[in-house]
Amino acid sequence: MSADLVQRLIGRECKAPPFKVDANHMREYATSLGVVDPKYAKVAFPAYAAAFVLPALWHWRKEISEYQELVKDPRYIVHGGQEYEFTDIEILSGDILTSTVQLADIFIKKNMLFLIYKIHTTNQNAQLLLTTTITVIVRPGGF
Repeated sequence: MSADLVQRLIGRECKAPPFKVDANHMREYATSLGVVDPKYAKVAFPAYAAAFVLPALWHWRKEISEYQELVKDPRYIVHGGQEYEFTDIEILSGDILTSTVQLADIFIKKNMLFLIYKIHTTNQNAQLLLTTTITVIVRPGGF
């Protein structure tokens, strides 16, 4: 992994395709986690964010061609963590969400590659709904 590659990738952004929030999908998602409160057909259960931020992350990987130079073997990828920072604006059925993914940091620790992504998700009114931080770890042999 060259310093030049790291410099080219840190800060790179990509917008994911719009995601339409559907009441049935929100309810099914909450039910799959054992949450049966009917309010989650109108307002998203907090864990519902995974339904659109993870596809946004995979979209970034497809769109940023240099990613293949950095992660050579995806079988060595491990999920390092996920953190959601919600605003006071709720995710509602019918919302059209746009997630912008940015690779915020790259570093090596204990012979493993750490990729820190920030994902900012807004609604159709350009209101920030949440910021997600995802840590992806690539074990030795994968980079």
